[in-house]
Amino acid sequence: MPYCPYCGKQVANDAIFCQYCGEKMPPLEPSRAYQTTNEPQAPTVTYQAQQIPPPSRSYNILLKSAGTTALLGVVGGFFLFGLGQIYVGRVGRGIALMLVGIFFKIFGILILLGSLFGGALISLYNPYLGAGVGVFGIIFIIVGNIGLWAWQAIDAHNLAKKYNNAIMQSGTPPW
Repeated sequence: MPYCPYCGKQVANDAIFCQYCGEKMPPLEPSRAYQTTNEPQAPTVTYQAQQIPPPSRSYNILLKSAGTTALLGVVGGFFLFGLGQIYVGRVGRGIALMLVGIFFKIFGILILLGSLFGGALISLYNPYLGAGVGVFGIIFIIVGNIGLWAWQAIDAHNLAKKYNNAIMQSGTPPW
């Protein structure tokens, strides 16, 4: 039985249109068969359907560049966390990191401003407490923002490698 050249499914020998995709089947190719006898005879014409193998099932999924992912994590993550995770396809994780990053940035700025202005007022009454509030604000900004920034860049790079390995092994994305 012949195959449809458009969708690759088997169709009947006498089909004019493909029953699956509706495309018009190409005309049958004539093949001339001659009898080899001593008597001269007119050639008989028989028709054979064109045999086209079904299309191969290959996935055209692009690999994710680990370098681009790391760059998005490092440079883009400086302003907005989670861009590398979204690029790799982990959108939920990327959005969660964005929300956590926004919280850390806003809360860090508020603590820093509070430690600068509020710490000065507190230090009038107790100089050790005012310095403690300022140090806490700086530690919160360093550990919270910079730590999360570094972690999300490394996580995005590792996710890209995991994604590419899954594509190369199975042909389908892991998530």
